[in-house]
Amino acid sequence: MYKPITSVISIIIPAYNYAHTIDRAVSSVYKQMDNQCELLVINDGSTDNTQALLADLTTQYSRMTVVNKPNGGLASTRNTGISLAKGDYLIFLDADDEFCPDAISSIRNHLKRNPDTHFVIGGHYSINSNGKKKLHKPVTLPNAIYNRLKSYLIDKTTSISNGACVMHKSIFTDYQYPEHFRNSEDLSMFAYALVNFSCSNLDLPLANIYKHNDSLRHNVQFSEDVGLQLVEEIFHLNRIPKKLQILKNDFVVQRLLSLSRVCHTSNRHPQSTQYFIQAFKLKKSVIFKWSYFKKFMISVSKQLLISNNVN
Repeated sequence: MYKPITSVISIIIPAYNYAHTIDRAVSSVYKQMDNQCELLVINDGSTDNTQALLADLTTQYSRMTVVNKPNGGLASTRNTGISLAKGDYLIFLDADDEFCPDAISSIRNHLKRNPDTHFVIGGHYSINSNGKKKLHKPVTLPNAIYNRLKSYLIDKTTSISNGACVMHKSIFTDYQYPEHFRNSEDLSMFAYALVNFSCSNLDLPLANIYKHNDSLRHNVQFSEDVGLQLVEEIFHLNRIPKKLQILKNDFVVQRLLSLSRVCHTSNRHPQSTQYFIQAFKLKKSVIFKWSYFKKFMISVSKQLLISNNVN
């Protein structure tokens, strides 16, 4: 017999200079809200006309709450939403993405079937700049916590996207998004939730995630600023138990490879090659990771070409 779920679901949309997409995100939520939902839009000191647009939208969407704050980054914006949310379950939808139809009803039905879950991982569609759409379904989560963390951080078989996951508010009691990071802040939050709370999969697409090069998630400078600090943030002993620290070195390697890829994509080829070489020194088998090794070879070739042209 299902346990009734009447708790409020809080949908939090952080917004920074997304005036051109914020209406789409808000509309996708508002048209499927019921009286057990709240919608919070946190404007993180936008310098475009986001604030003015949100003021106009409040006349159209009367049950939407808008909060304007000084710019502090995505982590601080999400944490502001956490502090204001009335719901037991929180969903963070980026301002350039949108809910799939019936996402909220799908989530409610899942919570009825899984009343003890604290972290729901749903599917999503990724949509490229050319409009190509691809469905990403969540894989079955390993039961063992070690395998669960490894599948997320190292193997990359567990994929989690904001807008397509639901987090119980109790997850944030002792830890919240690290505000000293301007990038990758969700990795540490998701890793913490996977290890310390009950999790479940919802095998339905909940959100459309739009991919574009100017997204903050692809900001190479922010990625390099975070660098290997992310390793220490994730594997802090207050959050990841000692028995799982064995995964730390493998994540250092994976993090270096990720930085190599980001720099390669941004044509920062000297930095890209250096990150790959650091990863190789720690684990020689990275040369068999073809997608990373191929980018490394291209970066090396481009550096040689530039050097030959200069000489």
